[in-house]
Amino acid sequence: MMTNQMMQMKNNLTRNYLIQTKQLFGNEFIRKDAIETKFATSYGDDQSKFLFIKNLNEIKNFEEKEFKLLNKIVLALNLEIKNIFLLNLNNSKEGLPLTDYFEKLNPMYIIIFGKTINTLIKKEMFENSKFVITYSIEEMINDSSLKKNVWEDLKLINNINNG
Repeated sequence: MMTNQMMQMKNNLTRNYLIQTKQLFGNEFIRKDAIETKFATSYGDDQSKFLFIKNLNEIKNFEEKEFKLLNKIVLALNLEIKNIFLLNLNNSKEGLPLTDYFEKLNPMYIIIFGKTINTLIKKEMFENSKFVITYSIEEMINDSSLKKNVWEDLKLINNINNG
C-alpha cells in the first residue's frame, strides 16, 4: 500500500518530468505515435526544385486520367514529368512515411493538389519554399471548369520558371 509520502513523491516526480519535457519541446510537443502517420509513394527526381503532392487514387482506370492531366499541367509549366518529384499520399501504408520524405527534400516550390492535404504539411519544415495549394486532380477531372482556377494558382510558378 502506498503511503501519503510515497504518493507525494510520485506526483512530484511526474510534475518535474512534465516540466522538463515542456522545457525541452515547448508547447508544440506531440508524441509521434499519437498522430496518424501518412504514407506516400514517390516518382521522379527527389532533388527537383518542384515537389507535387496529391492523394493516390485507387480506382485503376482513373489513375490514367490523373496521370494525363498531371502531365499536361507539368508541360504547361515548361517542365518534364521526369524532372519533378511527385508524392502520392495513401492510407494503405504503401511506400514510406511522409515525414521520411520531408527530411530529405529541399524544393523551391511545393504544389499541393487538394486542400485537405494542406493540413498534413507544416510550412515551417519548408521555410524557403513557395507553396501553391489548389484543387485536387480528381476535382479537376470531375469538374473541368476548375482547371482555369488551377492555372491561375500556378501562374506564379510559370512566370518564374519562364523568366
